[in-house]
Amino acid sequence: MRKFHKDRNYYYDMQREVTSQHIIPFIEKVRPLKPGDKVIEIGCGEAGVLEAFLSRGHQCTGVDLAEGKIELGRSRQSNFIESGQLRLECADVLAPGVKESLGAPFDVIVLKDVIEHIPDQESFIPQLKSLLSSDGVIFFGFPPWQMPFGGHQQMITNKFLSRVPYIHLLPLKVYMWLLKMSGEKEKKRNSLAFHVKTGISIERFEKCVRLAPDLDLAHKTHFLFNPIYSLKFGLPTLTQLPILRSIPWLRNFFTTCVYYLVK
Repeated sequence: MRKFHKDRNYYYDMQREVTSQHIIPFIEKVRPLKPGDKVIEIGCGEAGVLEAFLSRGHQCTGVDLAEGKIELGRSRQSNFIESGQLRLECADVLAPGVKESLGAPFDVIVLKDVIEHIPDQESFIPQLKSLLSSDGVIFFGFPPWQMPFGGHQQMITNKFLSRVPYIHLLPLKVYMWLLKMSGEKEKKRNSLAFHVKTGISIERFEKCVRLAPDLDLAHKTHFLFNPIYSLKFGLPTLTQLPILRSIPWLRNFFTTCVYYLVK
């Protein structure tokens, strides 16, 4: 497992930096942000992404289903929480009554590396409209399922298997058998199997948005090299080649990350 998966401080810093350098500028191509704008991140983890918004004076809320990550975020961001600029909650943002208690509507909704972990995206994405202000936007950033490590197999304990691209595209029974034979624990096997069921392609994501009432694709960028790779591996941030970007389905195999803005 590489350093950025084991060292949560290092991972946190990367989230903050990629948000400052890439995500916020991407959002502002469509909607310039103003101090005091209300931002919510769904699947916020320890709130590394939100720190970039906090430093600009935005009012931030983070929600995550992992209580341990929320507690770490509260410890790390205690100053912002005490000042009232940040709120972190362990909650399902679409559960009855939760959005009202969190102070919806929001001007910016952020889902970074989250939508590919959520079941029933066709139902989930349209519901985000209920959290959004009239001129608000939703940011999605995710790896297409068919990309070389779209199954998050880099988290596999076995060093060899964790470095094998496209292994997550094997038939599920074969994939699970390989994991078991490599000594992977049941909990991790179940987590990786769950992601097989929730991984999302470019085409299916765009279809989910097209079918959502009152939501429209406002801006998108497909990356050959994910912006965060500059911090992980020292690679340059490269957008996808136009010829590959234009070929449905095939582009999923060679696009390591996509950014979308929905309004």
